[in-house]
Amino acid sequence: KAQRIVTALMTAILTSCSSATVRRDRQAPAEDSFILEPARAGQFELGMGVAQVYEMIGRERLQLVPAFPESILQIELEIRLPGFTDGPALTAVIEESPCLYYALRGITVHDPRFRTRNGLGVGSTLGDVKRLYPSAEVREGESGPLVVIEELGISLTIDSARSFPDTTPITSVWVIPVSYAEQARRCSPQ
Repeated sequence: KAQRIVTALMTAILTSCSSATVRRDRQAPAEDSFILEPARAGQFELGMGVAQVYEMIGRERLQLVPAFPESILQIELEIRLPGFTDGPALTAVIEESPCLYYALRGITVHDPRFRTRNGLGVGSTLGDVKRLYPSAEVREGESGPLVVIEELGISLTIDSARSFPDTTPITSVWVIPVSYAEQARRCSPQ
């Protein structure tokens, strides 16, 4: 039964995407399209509709994937970008937004080209984080150790280990979801 639900949901999402008008001028993103900011990873903003993502980069670079964190169905959108060949550049959790369309709820960044304005991103080290944010501390998250930087709206995932020397690399960046009220404010036309 769960498989039928996942299949029906994914079909509905893809069907709504296929009815979108597709731009013909898709190109590799510009270098300034890789800035990490609160609620944003480059050109991808939390609250952005799946159909908008489809229009920007095309179906061939997107894949819907069911995930089951804590045994609860979650649909993720894998986004592949030119220039990054080690899997998806971004993985976005999608869900129905207050705007009544499927939208990006949170974004995991795997591509090291995405950086904060002060240079943090995948491949940075815990030492880099501590130099910029001396009060930053390693915490235990749902899926392992991380460092949360509230003012940037991100958390930085690090490898699981018992100790965390300054050379410990950042393995992914999570763009922290915004509140329901903020999602509603960000509603964009579809």
